Amino acid sequence: YTRGTPLPNIRKVHEGEPEWELRYLWGTGLIITLAGKRMEIQLLSYFIRICFLVLIWFIFRNAIPQYLSEPAGYIWDPVVTLLVCALVGGFICRILQIPPLVGCLWIGILWNNIHEVGFLTRGIYKDVRTISSRLGITVVLLRAGFSVNWQTVRPVLKNVVALVVSAFGFESMIHGFFCNYMFDYNDYKWAFLQGCLCSAPSAAVVVPGSLMLQAEGYSKTKGPLPIMLASVGVETVVSVWVVSFILDFQFGTLSIGLSAALGPIQIVGGVVLGVILAFVLHLFVVLMRYEAKRLPTGKYSDNHLD
Repeated sequence: YTRGTPLPNIRKVHEGEPEWELRYLWGTGLIITLAGKRMEIQLLSYFIRICFLVLIWFIFRNAIPQYLSEPAGYIWDPVVTLLVCALVGGFICRILQIPPLVGCLWIGILWNNIHEVGFLTRGIYKDVRTISSRLGITVVLLRAGFSVNWQTVRPVLKNVVALVVSAFGFESMIHGFFCNYMFDYNDYKWAFLQGCLCSAPSAAVVVPGSLMLQAEGYSKTKGPLPIMLASVGVETVVSVWVVSFILDFQFGTLSIGLSAALGPIQIVGGVVLGVILAFVLHLFVVLMRYEAKRLPTGKYSDNHLD
């Protein structure tokens, strides 16, 4: 937690602070203390952000056709559903100290079932859901990638590979055998397909939780968290590759050789592309620093940028 963010600050009470308390302080916000846990909620910060959201929505509504921004419209339902799930679910999960994705799922289910099914929303349209899902997984994996570096991963590279192979491999195999036995598939391809789909890692759960623990000072350079952050991207690629391989093998959409080679190609290609993009980002930062030195006011200096 840092000042200036809207998330509640939750900590244990310090010596001399009351175990139970409810009050409001200017500059700190609403203080709620329950059983030795102190939570500070910046109500003014939330109010300002709500005003900005209303203003942006007013501008957006007047810029597009009205039928798109009405309730049950193509834009209204996805935007309102995403905002309610993300803001309310994220706020609740921050208070309960659980992964935000869980709260988003809870609030999404409740939002669709208030009064009756589909009363407040008809859901998110397929195209919008595809775009938001791809954007979300991209942002999550970028956060995981920016939080680790090669100096940290290199000594534990074997552990990263072992975590990817053991966690996903054993879980998908055990799940596949149980599926074939319980659901009587009589076809191990479908059983292992279900096992791979259910065993695929959820980067939206692993990455935010790991980063939150690192922000609190746990396992920043050594320990399990850097290994988990380094392996989640590779494990996601491996799970997608295995599922695609089983589907291609089942329906014959691609040759076995090409389908088998896509996984290593994607991993190697992702590493090469990541190195190239990192070098481009480094050049961009260097150019910005040179630009800052040429400003006559002197407000943007190397010390300011650092």
